[in-house]
Amino acid sequence: MQSGGGKRLRPILVLLCGKLVGHTTDASIRMGAVVEMIHTATLVHDDVIDVAKSRRGRPSPNVIWGNHTSVLAGDWLYMQAFQVALRERNFHVLDLLIGLTQMMVRGRVVANSSASGAPP
Repeated sequence: MQSGGGKRLRPILVLLCGKLVGHTTDASIRMGAVVEMIHTATLVHDDVIDVAKSRRGRPSPNVIWGNHTSVLAGDWLYMQAFQVALRERNFHVLDLLIGLTQMMVRGRVVANSSASGAPP
């Protein structure tokens, strides 16, 4: 996962927002990392849900490690992100991350239940 590359657009946006309000701190850099870890965790989970065979031309984690290990790896990465965020003691940001996570999961559950014909 670490060597996957990518644009890293999300952390760059976090840093640009910090500059917009006048400063970029070490906390801004850590929060950029949090956003990227959460994004990566969701990609790992999505590959399992979608039974993806590849990501960016390489075998997806679920192909390499299997579904169970991939889900655990995604969970671990997600919790690492929250641990870094918690160390900042910015509970407003934590509230936002939790709310966004709930919306994301709710959307995925609704999409999956609609696709299968089951009620959400």
